[in-house]
Amino acid sequence: MLSTIVKFVTENKSLLTTVIAIAGFVLSLFQFIHSLWNKRTNISVSLETLCTLNVENEQSIKLGLILQNNSSSAIIITRISLLLGHCRTSYPCVLTHRWVAERYHPKYNETDIPITERIFSADFPISLQPSQGIFEIVLFDIPANVKLSNDFITLKIITNKRNKICVLQVPKESKDLLSI
Repeated sequence: MLSTIVKFVTENKSLLTTVIAIAGFVLSLFQFIHSLWNKRTNISVSLETLCTLNVENEQSIKLGLILQNNSSSAIIITRISLLLGHCRTSYPCVLTHRWVAERYHPKYNETDIPITERIFSADFPISLQPSQGIFEIVLFDIPANVKLSNDFITLKIITNKRNKICVLQVPKESKDLLSI
């Protein structure tokens, strides 16, 4: 039995070498595709709150977003734009911290000193590690004559890897997580 195996191997060296090479190539190709699939830009976005404020010729839109990185590599969000109208006019977000809300919370109303905490908008760029999620308030300043849809909002998320366009449903009731 062993002698027949040895005889087969010695007579078919080139065939066995070719089969092993093809198997190695297929495994390497599978590993490469699997690696690309896991490291692709995979962001999920959820709209939790929406608040608008009209000031003179401008309206300020505050979106409370949950951003989740579902890939196995870090993603850096450099900018988020609001796409409005049929022409998909782009309105970029405010890139720096801006005071958008306050949170007032005494632990025990009768005995504790009340604490007022200032809440700021997102400071870009936002870095998301693999499988990390974060809640951010993103601020947009758009002209007062531009109308928002009551049903859906379209966002363009610009990352270091690729851009993603998300159509998000406007919440019927604002969850008002932070009194924005």
